[in-house]
Amino acid sequence: MKQYVNAFHAHGFLSIDSFRTLEEEDLDAMSIAFAEHRAKLLTAAEILHDFESTLQSQEIREKKEARRAMQRDQQ
Repeated sequence: MKQYVNAFHAHGFLSIDSFRTLEEEDLDAMSIAFAEHRAKLLTAAEILHDFESTLQSQEIREKKEARRAMQRDQQ
């Protein structure tokens, strides 16, 4: 899928963070029409998005646990 690198750059997808926001409309704007490529690209973006959400949830849980531990220690 190297053939799409220039199109991604031209449409502002310069990092993994920006790729994670990829939607069908973006693929339309880049003239990416091949159904299999579209599916792979959208799936990859979804996996990245889900991974980030999982990491954020884990960070929140860890911070809550640390806060609770500090509160227990202060009692």
